[in-house]
Amino acid sequence: LKKLIKKYKDPKDFVLDWNRACNALVLCYNKLTNLNTGYGVIDIDKWMPYYSMIIPLAALLQHLHETNADNQTNFSKLDCWYWRSIFNERYEQSSNSVSYQDYTELLVFFKDKTQVPKSIKNFKPTDIDFTVDSQGAAIYRGIICMIVKKGAYDFITGQEPKFEPDKIQDDHIFPKKTFKENGILNRTLITKKTNLIKAKKIPSKFFKDLTDLHSKITLDQILEKHLFSADCIEYLLKDDIVNFMKSREKFILEEIRKITDLKLQ
Repeated sequence: LKKLIKKYKDPKDFVLDWNRACNALVLCYNKLTNLNTGYGVIDIDKWMPYYSMIIPLAALLQHLHETNADNQTNFSKLDCWYWRSIFNERYEQSSNSVSYQDYTELLVFFKDKTQVPKSIKNFKPTDIDFTVDSQGAAIYRGIICMIVKKGAYDFITGQEPKFEPDKIQDDHIFPKKTFKENGILNRTLITKKTNLIKAKKIPSKFFKDLTDLHSKITLDQILEKHLFSADCIEYLLKDDIVNFMKSREKFILEEIRKITDLKLQ
């Protein structure tokens, strides 16, 4: 830090850049944690898909802010880059050169919609690996963040939960001990209280109880908030994990297509 400060002839210039950097990180934090227009990262330590994306994202947000270019079209471009980078596993090597390339190409893209960065062009939704079972994987975390943004309504109360680290849990839909499946397609976020009630109940028991508790319309709405397709309940009530996962994968893939769609005006 001392060496960095010495590079500035005028201390005021250092303070100015320091404040800009701090402001950029605040913009980045707000964007990441926003559940509506942001990315649904309710816990940076646990659910940020790529920590190496924080710096380029912060710099890009600061650029849009300083140039008064923070409009809907440019945010759409930024969102497209963010989600495609996650599901394309672009930052898997956390290379500084990748960050710099994305930053410079997006600056051009903000000004000229015809100059689409290669990182955005090369994205193929069908290449997404839905078999990931590690909480540390970007795809895993990205889907969890999608569930957060969707709402993840509580299975029992039907209400949106408080997304606090000590009150929300990453849970197996089909109990791992019984069905031996740990992948993201068998995971969702539920409240700690509901998880205690659910415990190790098989789906045909737990979700049958929910059909008695809620109307079909209400239950469908709740399940959709967890990225369950309409026909998932049929497979849950039959303990059919194979078809459940196939159906859910198709639904999540369509949701990914929506959030990675490049909407240009």
